[in-house]
Amino acid sequence: MYFPPYSPQRNPIERLWKWLKDTVIANVFHKDRNDIAQAVFACFSI
Repeated sequence: MYFPPYSPQRNPIERLWKWLKDTVIANVFHKDRNDIAQAVFACFSI
């Protein structure tokens, strides 16, 4: 079975990254990496 070298539409984790960027990370200033991690964990803990 042939797979192209880069095919994000076939990789399910790419959809999760897009959702995270659109809902958690976008349009918010995070002062550091820990702040981003806390926002992501808070989103999943709800």
